[in-house]
Amino acid sequence: MSAQSLSLCVLSSLLVGVVPALAQGDPSHWGVNASFTPQWTLMEPLRKVMFDDAGTLAGREFTIGVVRGSTRGGDWGVSFVRKPFKDGSGSIEVDSQCFQANQCATTRTTSLTRGVYLNGVQVHWFVRFANIKDRVQLGMNVGGGIASVKGQVVETTDGFEARGFNPQTGRVTLSPVHTEETQTAKDELLPLFPLAKLEAQGAVILTPALKLQIAGGLNFPSRSFRTGVVYLLGAR
Repeated sequence: MSAQSLSLCVLSSLLVGVVPALAQGDPSHWGVNASFTPQWTLMEPLRKVMFDDAGTLAGREFTIGVVRGSTRGGDWGVSFVRKPFKDGSGSIEVDSQCFQANQCATTRTTSLTRGVYLNGVQVHWFVRFANIKDRVQLGMNVGGGIASVKGQVVETTDGFEARGFNPQTGRVTLSPVHTEETQTAKDELLPLFPLAKLEAQGAVILTPALKLQIAGGLNFPSRSFRTGVVYLLGAR
């Protein structure tokens, strides 16, 4: 098949989805949207890259924004994103330090989040693939943006150090040592954090103006599920 024939086939496929919507008189409207992700957890491949030992990042997400779309079609828009991290998420490393062949002690180092969150802007596009009886929509949501990182990361080390030698027991005298240091999250993570979504998404048309959306898939840096609503101003 030639490139020209392939282009015509693709154009024809697009028109099959567009023409019925135009024929039914499905105009576009400006509106507002909001969504909520109750819980996200760092993707396992990314977790293994970021943390050598035990540890992860987790949290929630809220979005609110402006959209342009139609009742039976898809929509696109720009949203403000707030992604708070769960306090106490981060890395935990446990190591062993030996002072003599038969005398070892455990050292525990943690880097945990405190009041960390992302504030950002994200553009999305919900591509509607199919409508079921003008009540249910199936499609894909694609989005991308950038966010700033706020908050702190607390680095704590609990271990031991040698303070002397006991000739009667033949053992080193150990004293516990505790250190704590607070760093800004943007220095420990990234000053600017990428946002990305690639989700399977469905929508229920409750009224011509109101849709309930459910989506799941990649929500960088995690895989998660979220729910949302879209309200189209003036749709009847």
